[in-house]
Amino acid sequence: MKRRSLVSTLTVVACLTSLGSTPIRSVDVATQTAQADLIVVGEVITVVQQERVTVDLPGGSVLGTTFQAVLRPDRVLKGNARGSDVSFRFLLPDVPVGFHGVAVGQYALLFLRAAEGGWEFVDPLHPALPAVRVAQLPSGTPLDQVTAQLGKVLTSAESSDSDCARVLDAFRQLRTDFAEQVMRDGLKATSGNRRLTIAASLVARNDLAGLEPLATALSNPSGIPPDLLLNLAGSLAGLKDPKSVPTLSRLVKLNNPDINRYAAAALRQSGSWEALPTLSHMLDDPDQWTRYYAVIGFGEITRQNEWAPAFEEFRGNEQHYLAHWRLWAQANLR
Repeated sequence: MKRRSLVSTLTVVACLTSLGSTPIRSVDVATQTAQADLIVVGEVITVVQQERVTVDLPGGSVLGTTFQAVLRPDRVLKGNARGSDVSFRFLLPDVPVGFHGVAVGQYALLFLRAAEGGWEFVDPLHPALPAVRVAQLPSGTPLDQVTAQLGKVLTSAESSDSDCARVLDAFRQLRTDFAEQVMRDGLKATSGNRRLTIAASLVARNDLAGLEPLATALSNPSGIPPDLLLNLAGSLAGLKDPKSVPTLSRLVKLNNPDINRYAAAALRQSGSWEALPTLSHMLDDPDQWTRYYAVIGFGEITRQNEWAPAFEEFRGNEQHYLAHWRLWAQANLR
């Protein structure tokens, strides 16, 4: 049995601080694209178990298994595949530390780097992203090519809801104008719950393109799964654009506690005086966090910072701050 150190053979994941921990983070597509020597889209045709090894992880040593896989590429987005098929290796520790592999028949987008005797994953936590077969992609940089390939998953009838969720998770850290446009195109080209999921992702990044379909769904929730409704409501907290205030104020009138807290956060972040009438009503909301967002919204928008407390201060002297802003609203808002 051989000993492998992730320091020398695979990417060290800094957040692995103890054995058995499972890191939770979104895939960083831009970083993977920059670090990859080869980015390829295709079908995995073989996966062969090779040998048992001892793996040195931060926190201790564990047993693991190495695998050799072959992918038949349809498209190379970066680098040179060095032949018709792409052979790469990966390692899976026996303990659940978040590492993933690939399976035979999987059609995927892979980020690989050169290694002795072939290729290995750039990031063993996110070795592959969903992909679908497409006739062509627009020209552009490798990152643009990756973005466009991922965007096809959002609009393809062949992709699953799980595939779309993984792609939208990847878009979360992909803050480029082209990524935003691809998401907007996906919003226009889809329908039903998938369209709503894309809308929520846009709203969460302060893109108003998704706000109207999202608001319509929250106003007419019949037939929409409860977990999706919560996701739609939660995405409101990403809004900062003052243009969102009229729609947010309309949603607050629904008197839905699952909406109000996130709407209050967004109204606060808008920095707009037009948000104050709605925030004044939220000073009496049953939810403490909603009342708190209303209070600090007033303080920040009117630039009375001494009346925009930290939460612990607010919790200990809530009526003091609520009384101040109720009086201020009565005197200054019509």
